Amino acid sequence: MMSARVATRLGLYGALVAAWLALWQDISAANLLSGVALVGATALVRIGARPAPYVRPVALLRLLGLVLADLAVSTVQVARTIVRPGGVTDEAIIAVQVAEEHRHHWLLLVSAITLSPGTAVVDTNQASGTLYVHLLDHRRRGSTEATVHRLAALANAAFPPNVRKVTS
Repeated sequence: MMSARVATRLGLYGALVAAWLALWQDISAANLLSGVALVGATALVRIGARPAPYVRPVALLRLLGLVLADLAVSTVQVARTIVRPGGVTDEAIIAVQVAEEHRHHWLLLVSAITLSPGTAVVDTNQASGTLYVHLLDHRRRGSTEATVHRLAALANAAFPPNVRKVTS
């Protein structure tokens, strides 16, 4: 019986050959054989290579859920601030430290934070793990810091870094 890993890999190879045929816009014996040869050569080159990074679907869904929930809540909060008579904002720029083990997905983290209305990353220092975040309302500092830390942890869980520890 074929393992799930082998079945997945064969499905991927089949999809790559189909993409090759689609690029040529012609299904012929020559195109089919050249596609199979190209995919086969690529598979041979990958033998013995480090495993590719992978995605954990459940953690990815949690990450997307957090981003979407934060987007919805922030949108309502910003809308209230804007339509409130005399809606004065009490803006602030805060520094949020990100743990070293959660810095592997820096761009994803910065994008997810800035996507949310009322927050924007205005500067970063990846070496020190510091994000400088502009807040429309400084009273959201605690919840924003907690959300940043949760986003970082979920990004790491969804896309585990391919890091090997060096032993001496």
